Amino acid sequence: MPSSSAHPNPSIAAFSSPPGPGSALVFRRLSLVRRGLLLLHELDATVPRGQVLAVMGRSGAGKTTLMRTVAGLVGPTSGGLERPSGRVPVVFQEPRLLPWRTARENVELVLAKADRGRAAEWLARVGLADATEAYPLTLSGGMRQRVSIARALACQEPLLLVDEPFSHLDVVTARQLRAALLRQLRATDGATTTVWVTHDPAEAAEVAERTLVMAGPPTGAWRFVDHSHHADEASLAAYLAEELDRGGTGPEGDADRGSTHRGGVTHRVAGTDPRQGTSKEEA
Repeated sequence: MPSSSAHPNPSIAAFSSPPGPGSALVFRRLSLVRRGLLLLHELDATVPRGQVLAVMGRSGAGKTTLMRTVAGLVGPTSGGLERPSGRVPVVFQEPRLLPWRTARENVELVLAKADRGRAAEWLARVGLADATEAYPLTLSGGMRQRVSIARALACQEPLLLVDEPFSHLDVVTARQLRAALLRQLRATDGATTTVWVTHDPAEAAEVAERTLVMAGPPTGAWRFVDHSHHADEASLAAYLAEELDRGGTGPEGDADRGSTHRGGVTHRVAGTDPRQGTSKEEA
């Protein structure tokens, strides 16, 4: 693996916005190195407007670092990305609510003064119409996460980041909250593009149109899986689990017909251009 000295220093200047028409997020040979480890090597792809992109990888693969880079909190080591201007709301693993403010007041924090009267409406959309004046410590874990979802959605920004918000909840509550979030995303009629980090292949199969599988160190390899090439969620989840075991370096020419990036070389398989998200025969 190359040493960290072989990579340029991170620079926020590597960001530019907005991306071109029809796209919400563009990665341009983006590489991430942290503590001398190559997490991601030359990610080159476009996330179309309105798409839900799942991001998977083993612990330490760099998923959180990629999210922080998309959010603008850190710069890429090299390459760059284009994303919409404005805020980038995040649904975190933990709700991150202010305990001295009510559910309504926590949502109001992201609203302009003239729009704060809509906080109760956003809470109602996630099933908390009767809990607007409750304080976080009086709410269950699932209810607190609903407040977090309402707060992120209330921003009404074109890009939303979802960072494993249901990983600490029981299966039934997680399923209910996942369905609630998906309903609200679909209600935007394609106005919101979502990057959704998960460890769960079944969740990725349910929520997304594509999955980015990150191998992490030492190669920084990555691979896209197009969900439309699979007949049902069960078979897709099984395939994603296999990809996760392989670290996103599955064999070329498989049923997915995506792209695999290993050791600085992107192998594109006829049928998919990951930059555009559309079919394109290999030249």
